[in-house]
Amino acid sequence: MVNFDKEQTIMLTPDQLESFRKEFIHHKTKPSDDVNAECSSASKPINNSFIQFVNKINMNSLIKKRYFTAGIVVFILLISVLLYYHALIEKKSAMNEKLKYHYNMGNKLYYDRQWTDAIQQFNEIIKISPEYLHSENLIQQSKYERLNFSIISESNRLMTSDNYEQAIQKLKLIKQDSVYYNEAIEQIQFAQDEIKRITYLKQKANVIFEQALTEYVSGQIESSILHLNELLQLKLPDNTLIKDKAKRLKQKIMIVKKKYEEGYDRFRNKQYQNAFQSWSAIFAIDREIVDNKMSYYTNQIGRHLSEFYYIQASLAYDKGAYSDAYMKCNKVLQSWPDHHGCIEINHKILPKINQQ
Repeated sequence: MVNFDKEQTIMLTPDQLESFRKEFIHHKTKPSDDVNAECSSASKPINNSFIQFVNKINMNSLIKKRYFTAGIVVFILLISVLLYYHALIEKKSAMNEKLKYHYNMGNKLYYDRQWTDAIQQFNEIIKISPEYLHSENLIQQSKYERLNFSIISESNRLMTSDNYEQAIQKLKLIKQDSVYYNEAIEQIQFAQDEIKRITYLKQKANVIFEQALTEYVSGQIESSILHLNELLQLKLPDNTLIKDKAKRLKQKIMIVKKKYEEGYDRFRNKQYQNAFQSWSAIFAIDREIVDNKMSYYTNQIGRHLSEFYYIQASLAYDKGAYSDAYMKCNKVLQSWPDHHGCIEINHKILPKINQQ
């Protein structure tokens, strides 16, 4: 190392040092007389050559320093790029793992028909990788199937309440590309079969109802009630009209039967006023059941009333109140034309009325 001043330090190679050494020995061994002359004659070229050499060494040194610095910078940049690339790989790997998790979970939920949860998983994929169009397709398909599932659920609710026609209309909305299509077809077939079954049972129920009504009118009360019980045991929807009619008819028949027996007991005990109060409810119910027809109980009550008026007519006849007796007998004969007692009283009364 040659130090020319405080601020400049020059690095010399071994060859350069050896050249300087030889030149120094050569000048040192010359005669002293010739030294000044040699120095005088050679001073200028030697100094110029040295300065050029030093300049050359400075430039090379600077160039080498620049190469070294540039190398360091390139090395640092390379390390930075490698670190950044490694971080990208790690991030990409983590993202792929996350995508894989949400995709597998979404697919599992999709095939388990848990549509809402599947949509949440596929949405997570879109957040991570918006260009993942397959997830968007799965989201749309999940929403489509979720709608179809709601149709299946609604149709089940309708069929539970026996609204089969409405259920069929709902189920027809499910298209062939849905996973619920086969289930919808099965439910439609089931609903149609139920409609046929219910239609048949309704027809049968109407026949039984008419039979029970006829039996009530003719006084076959026990048989009428048995047939109504048979109708009510048919597997008809609870809100079926014929079933409601059968329930109401049975209730009314039971009331009529009870009121008739209650009134009859009172009538036999000559509690006529109380008997008529019990029987008055029967006339109102009969009008609801058979309209203007005469039922067995109405006929029976009419007969009892005829008996009552016959008794009253007999008492009036015995008291000589022939006009009153005649009027009461006529009431009896209006509802019971062949009543022998009243016919006989009238035959007795007519000559006496004519004499009066």
